[in-house]
Amino acid sequence: VGLRTFAMAANRIIDREIDARNPRTAGRELVTGAVSVRSAWTGALVALVFFLGAAALLNPLCLALAPVAVVPMVVYPYGKRFTNFPHAILGIAQAMGPIGAWLAVTGSWSWDAVILGLAVGVWIGGFDLIFGCQDVAADRAHGVKSVPARFGIPAALYGARGSHVVTMGLLVWYALATGAGALFWV
Repeated sequence: VGLRTFAMAANRIIDREIDARNPRTAGRELVTGAVSVRSAWTGALVALVFFLGAAALLNPLCLALAPVAVVPMVVYPYGKRFTNFPHAILGIAQAMGPIGAWLAVTGSWSWDAVILGLAVGVWIGGFDLIFGCQDVAADRAHGVKSVPARFGIPAALYGARGSHVVTMGLLVWYALATGAGALFWV
């Protein structure tokens, strides 16, 4: 909860100027001034401290790897400024969730967790390709980079389909690697 709250707040803070130029996001609280940037940063930092504290309470490995989870959350909003593939950065950021949860529960590294994390990351990256289609006109007009803005909506939708096929393959691999029971397959 702490990391997700931090990530969402950082995303809104970093993207507030882009949001102001997009009709879909121009009404967001940081754009309109309903929430101050200072308040948003305060909330983001409280959430980050909460996350780091929770990681420290779980086990030493979670605390040691906590920065690895934080970095892509901050890089993602900047991604649309330097790459046409910010969706991949979001996927990497979201892949950290299942891996972190595994580490929290077991206290040890597992490649099975990586398979599950990759499945979630590829799925979210594919979903973000679809999500990005609604902002193509604004993104193109203002130089915001994304697969839909650069390659078009049909290409983004093909990419999303491919991502979801890969996700299914990774989930099957995970199930086979972990000996998942019948409930998983249902």
